[in-house]
Order: sequence, then structure tokens, then C-alpha cells
Amino acid sequence: MLHSKKDVGTIQVFTHGFKVIANDPRIKVACRRVLNDWVVRTDKKVENSRGEMVTVSVPTQIYGAELNDGEAFWFHKGQFPGLQTELRAVQLLAEDLTIEYIKTHKPDKIDFRLQQGRVLRDYQEDARRFALDEVDIGDHFSKLIAIPTGGGKTVTFCGIMEKLSERVIISVLPKYHVKWVGDKDVTGDLESNLQIKKSEIMPVDSKAQLRGLIHICKEQGSRKLPKVIAITLTTMDAFISDYEDDPEGCLQDYGAVPWQLPALTGVGLVGVDEAHEHIYKVFKLAAHLHGVKFIALSGTMRAEDAFVERVQNVIFPKIKRYEEVKMEKYIDVEFIGYHFARDLLHKIRYQAFGRNDYSHAVLEKSILRYPRLLKGYIQIVTGILDWDFMKVRQEGEKAIVYVATVDMADKFILALTLRYPQLKIARYCAAQGDKYADLMSSDITVSTIQSSGTAVDIPNLICNICTTMVNSSKSNLQVLGRLRKLPGGRKVTLYMPFCRDIKKHFQYTQFRFELFKDITKSIKTFNYGARIGEDH
Repeated sequence: MLHSKKDVGTIQVFTHGFKVIANDPRIKVACRRVLNDWVVRTDKKVENSRGEMVTVSVPTQIYGAELNDGEAFWFHKGQFPGLQTELRAVQLLAEDLTIEYIKTHKPDKIDFRLQQGRVLRDYQEDARRFALDEVDIGDHFSKLIAIPTGGGKTVTFCGIMEKLSERVIISVLPKYHVKWVGDKDVTGDLESNLQIKKSEIMPVDSKAQLRGLIHICKEQGSRKLPKVIAITLTTMDAFISDYEDDPEGCLQDYGAVPWQLPALTGVGLVGVDEAHEHIYKVFKLAAHLHGVKFIALSGTMRAEDAFVERVQNVIFPKIKRYEEVKMEKYIDVEFIGYHFARDLLHKIRYQAFGRNDYSHAVLEKSILRYPRLLKGYIQIVTGILDWDFMKVRQEGEKAIVYVATVDMADKFILALTLRYPQLKIARYCAAQGDKYADLMSSDITVSTIQSSGTAVDIPNLICNICTTMVNSSKSNLQVLGRLRKLPGGRKVTLYMPFCRDIKKHFQYTQFRFELFKDITKSIKTFNYGARIGEDH
């Protein structure tokens, strides 16, 4: 049966995404081709019907969604050109479908004011103005504020809240929730920068709490809601996944679907911090928003991977990025080359079984097997702390040590506690339930890049020792950015030990040098005297 032009399907246009309702098989084909172009696949070993282990490529991330067994599809607005191309391939145009523009809501007005004495710097004021410029047809209502670490992203966002004066949803990863919202032991960034009380911030960190929020809004409206709703990014991601898996079931379960949430809550602004870290979740969130401004914060929106860069450009086209601020040169970097003991060198492992890529976690496990290697490895760090931290440290100044594994962190905690009994030594591995308050209050912290390499502002940090070797520009820049400029020109230093016996360490160190050379005060390389683990 031939369909008339307008019967073939419908495109429902939202402010950030669009939904395609497919009445014609050709539209299903076109939409599936678009999705196929936005799939991340991973090789996986499975057993076939003959009992043989074979490698198959399975999709692990799909940027977009097929709903109701192909009756409908959901995309980000930035994917619309791809749909147009695929429609033409099946002898259709977007104009052949019925176009419906979904109405937007009027957000609740909220009085936000910066704390007394909080004044935006010139570039922060420029960023605020950029964020709130009137949108145009190609804007997708999304902006990226890319201010380098230490440049005051959080206070800039609070300045945006003040100017816009509409209720806000903040969605961050669980490990950053306390940083933004605070708890009984920690004052969050919102309270630090805004005249706001904890009671005016609603934390939502589970699907059950999100259901409760939606129920309140449907029963009582949004007027009496707190000024800020802080929903973890994982909770929002679960909500969106439930919708994409079963739209009708999601509506029955939650009482709403994702695009309806801003209107129900009276929200006019949705913000995400460290948007580079989980770009898939950020993409999903952005695609399902409607009727709000979407502001993402990041100090390092970079990508070594071409596909990730493509995703970033869909959510945040270059014209929608504020990237005017350059990092100030105030950090000294010291690379420290060391060797392992000759008799143990052949026992060192740094690749997982069956893999060719470097793993620092595997290296640490190898070191942990040999007590004298472990002792020498820790001595590299204590040597730095003895000479370049303890001897120059002023009251309240801090140090952090980055490792790759919890087991290595625990070994360092024991050694440092015994060596510096007068100081507060703390581990901060967020996945282990360690307290954010301990990170903020300790004199020396042992942590991982995943836990505190990003979005953590440690006051008075002067010494940063990163033993973990990674070649991600984002991770390395975030580690560098933990060191903030201190009053009086106090020296702040990033120390990066590397093993001269491991080729990858040389490559990663050269990569770091190229990455840091134009944004740091100085870069030097030193040799560590003794071989690690060698008997004397």
C-alpha cells in the first residue's frame, strides 16, 4: 500500500532532540542506518552453537534509540543532517513527513544571588553573557563553557544561575555530588558561591527519589520545590534508558518520560559539570531535554578518539563553545626517571593477559608481589615529600599522591602514616566509600585519578605526585589542574615519576611534555639515584 506524503511518518521536534514516528518501512530503514552510524562496538568472546569460542562485535553504546520495536526513533538534533541523507537514499525528504513542534513551558522564576564578595572576573562575565545569549535555530539550546581548571567554572555557572533566575537542575556524576551539594561535613560549591541554604537544594540520587519528585510535581505542581534540584547523572541516565527500553512502561513506572521532566519541575536551566568525562551519558541527557537551556562545564573538552570528537561536536558545535580563556603559567613540572632492580626487571608486568596496551594497574600489582620493589617504589614518593614538601610546607598546605589501585593506595597510607605521624594522612577512593570531607581536610591524600583527578578543588595544594602513567590528554590536564595558583607566588609542583626501563613510560612522558610545555611555568627532568628494589 502506498502512503501519501504526510502519512509516511511524523517528526516531533523538541528543543534538543527529535522523535521520528515511522509509518513507512523506508523510514525505519533510514533511521536504523543513522543509528548504525552512531554505534560503539566492542569485541567479545562467546560460545557458538558448536561449542567453539569465537569473537563477535557487540554494540555497547548507541547514540540515539529505537523505540517500540521500530515504530519510533529518538535522536539528538545534531543528528538531523544524517537523517536527511538517509531519507534521500530511500527516495524521501524530511518534508514528506508531518512536522510537529512540541510546545515549551514557562520556567519558575527563582531569586539567585551570589555570595557577598563574589564578583565575576572579566572572562567569567564574558562566559556568562555567552551562555545566556539568545538562541538561534541551530543552537540546540546548548552551550559549553570550557574554562581551564582553576579558572572558576563553578562560580561562573552560579553567575549564570543568578542572571537567568530560573529553577535549575544540576546533573553530575555521583562522585561529584557532595562537591556541588555538600553534606553535614562539607559545604558544597552551591553554598560557597550562592546565598542559598541546604534546604533549598533537593538531592535526587536514585530512581525511587526521582519517582517521588515527579509524583510531588504532578500532585502539587512545581512552585514549592527547592530552588535547585541536584539529580545524579547516573539516575538521569537510568531514567532515559528505561524510557528507551520501554516508553509506555517508563511512563507508568515514573509518571513521566524524560523530556517532560523540565516542565514538571519548572526548570529553565540544566547544568552538567565535567562534561568530557562521560560523554555518552551527557549525549543521552542532552538529546532528551526540552524547553531548557543546557550548559555544560569542562576544562578539558579534548578527544584523542575521532568518534568521541564527533559526538562532542554534535552536542556542542564549535560556535557554541566558550573557549577564550588560556591556562595561566604557574605550575612547575618535574619528571623523575627511575630504574628497577636488574634481577627483578624480567618479573615486572604491565600488560593484562591477552592484551597489548599498557596498564598501570597491572604494573602496581607486579610491584606489590615483591616487598623490596614496593619499598623502593614508595621511597620515590617519600623522597619527594621529604625534600620538596615537608621542608617548605607552611601551615595548612597539602600534598596529594595519585596511584592506580586501592591496594597500592593502602600500602602508601600505611607507609606515610608511619613516616609523618604529625600529619593527617587519608585515602580517597570514591568507589570504596571514602569520605569527601577527609580529602578536603587531610594534609596528605592518596587517591586515584578516577576519584580526585577531576572537579576536585583541594585548598592550599602545593605538591602533586602522580605515579600513574596515562596517555589521555584529558586525564593529564585534569591532574595538572588540581594545582591552583596560590597567593604570594607560592611554588606549586607536579611530580611525575617514570620508569626508564619501560618504553611506554618514555612515550607517555614525551606526550606529557608536549601537552604541558606551553601551559606550565617550567618543565625539568631528573634521575632518581638508586635502582628500585636493589639490595645495597
